[in-house]
Amino acid sequence: MTVKKKPIISEPLQLNVSNNEIYLDLLAYSKLHPEIIIQRMTYSFVELAYQWNVLSKGKFDPINFYKGTDLYIFDLSRYQIENDHFHITLDMISQMSGIIQEDLIVDPRILEFGGGIGQFSIHCARASLPVCYFDLDSPLKDYAFWRFVRNNVTIFFEDEKCLSRKWDFVNCMDVLEHIADFKKVINLLFKNAKYVFVNPDDIMFADTNPMYPMHISKFKDYFLTKFTKVEGYLYKSNWQKQKAV
Repeated sequence: MTVKKKPIISEPLQLNVSNNEIYLDLLAYSKLHPEIIIQRMTYSFVELAYQWNVLSKGKFDPINFYKGTDLYIFDLSRYQIENDHFHITLDMISQMSGIIQEDLIVDPRILEFGGGIGQFSIHCARASLPVCYFDLDSPLKDYAFWRFVRNNVTIFFEDEKCLSRKWDFVNCMDVLEHIADFKKVINLLFKNAKYVFVNPDDIMFADTNPMYPMHISKFKDYFLTKFTKVEGYLYKSNWQKQKAV
């Protein structure tokens, strides 16, 4: 299948979102004026970059930054609106469904790691694929839980030890670059996940784009020693191959 490439989120939101479910969820949850929501979705990544730069000049804990801000609710709503417009997530669901059928996987284990607003989980549930969600305790996770209830889907929540458990598929798109100890996370994925969705070629860093100071880990080279690309954003762990040698 042909997998579309993700859009680069660095320009004002160009899409008409008036009937978009992600926008309507945010409208209902935030109770803000529609124009405020549009502008906040469009420019939240600028404010996130500014706050990161200001705070990182002193004693700074990135984990507490992620746990304390509600800006990612708006930033990731815009991100998922554009991903859905380009059918990125639905293509991922289709890839998983094909492998599940080909490999005769009876009870697939699927994890959305760093799940944000939970759109991937919602799509999985609608496709009758059992899915688990993990993110840090934060306003963003609270919003994801609210969306699962509003959209009447059953999603299982995982804890911080989730990567120590076995998974058929883990979606960690746009996540690894935020993690300081990325090698530890990649090693857990390598050992415990058969397939992962990752986009190492799409990540921008502050040395080439000042809007992404929170992208602190250049994980691509190490990741590619542990995983082999299948198609699009889907990679397969080399764990079984290495064990057989």
